[in-house]
Amino acid sequence: MYDNSCASLHTLPVEILHCIFDYLDILAILLSLHKTCRRLRAVVNNYDRYIIDFNQITSSNLRHICYSIKPSRIQFLTLSHSAERCDRLTLFNSLFRVKQFTHVQTLTLIEIKETQLRNILKHVDISSLTSLTIDAKQESILDIMRVQQRHILHQY
Repeated sequence: MYDNSCASLHTLPVEILHCIFDYLDILAILLSLHKTCRRLRAVVNNYDRYIIDFNQITSSNLRHICYSIKPSRIQFLTLSHSAERCDRLTLFNSLFRVKQFTHVQTLTLIEIKETQLRNILKHVDISSLTSLTIDAKQESILDIMRVQQRHILHQY
């Protein structure tokens, strides 16, 4: 018979903890759970379904996130170059290279400049993405996407 009094976060299987993490934001995982105990730190270090939305993260928290997790553990990534967020994109570019994000499945780009888009598209395997969203303000970005789309379709 199962004893409920022994059940705790520390005794749950890793798979269950990862399912719980799926419902938490990255800061809760890194700032709260990561510092709880050695076991939870190890579970957090092996979690590979992080969601990062640079619109929702302050620059100081972004720096902490960048030093705490490997880019290969991020599945969902949102980058923005809006006027109030451009410092974060600059910080992101100083800490990471786009090609480090080898397991990104969903990529969202908001108000990205043409040069940034070209760099991202050069280093991201678009065919491995399940979702690519681009909020483009410039007509030239739409032209780039049309060319990229033809290139992807031509491969298949």
